Order: sequence, then C-alpha cells, then structure tokens
Amino acid sequence: MIPSVDHYLIDGCGRCKLYATPQCKVHTWKEELQVMVDLMRQTELKEEIKWSMPCYTFEGKNVAMIAAFKEYCTISFFKGSLLKDPSGILTFAGENSQSAKLFKVTSLQQLLDHSEELLAYVKEAIALEVSGAKVQ
Repeated sequence: MIPSVDHYLIDGCGRCKLYATPQCKVHTWKEELQVMVDLMRQTELKEEIKWSMPCYTFEGKNVAMIAAFKEYCTISFFKGSLLKDPSGILTFAGENSQSAKLFKVTSLQQLLDHSEELLAYVKEAIALEVSGAKVQ
C-alpha cells in the first residue's frame, strides 16, 4: 500500500511488477503528474491514496483522481458528466461510463495550457459536492 501521494510520485502505484523501477508508468509522466498534484493542492480537497492512486475528496466524497497509464495520464472527475466543460476538454472514461469524465494528458505543455481551466473544473466539482448534486 502506497502511504502518500509523494510516495506515489517517487515509486509508482505498486499495482504491477514495475513498481519502484524506472519503467513504472508514473515515471513516464513524472512532470505532468507533479503539476496535477500541485494544482489539486491549491484547493481545499483532502489528498488521499485510494486504489493505489492519488484521490482528492471533499467531506469524505470522492471528487477527482489522478492516474498514469502507458499512453497518457489523467485527472478524472467522479461526477464529470455534471461539469459544464465549456472548452470541451473532458471525455468519458470509457464507452460505458455514464458519470466519470477525464482530461487526458499527453504532454506537459498541453497540461500547462489547460491548467487554469482544470482548476476551475476542480472548483466546480467541489461546488457540486457542496450542493449535493447527484448523477442520474
């Protein structure tokens, strides 16, 4: 079990045999993941590790998660389908997903270009939790 987000950034998620090796997917996206973590740390969300990945909660409710994959890394919003997304930068997590939406990051510059929008989306996601909004 990964004890903290800082440990996640150093060693990875621990979910595969590449844990704590240079081949770990977390190391592929180290700069991007650090920017995402820094962005989340600008909010009032509580930083936790769930499912071996950084998860951000508000009053015990999951709001967003950060994850590294082979081809990209993401910020995923648990109630993303309720976000306004005027920029159209969020996509559904999978073909059967009805709630979660994510922002796929394939470069540091892409993330930096959208960091202000993402921070606004995080704040909107927090407001949704405060309001008690539910996904139908």
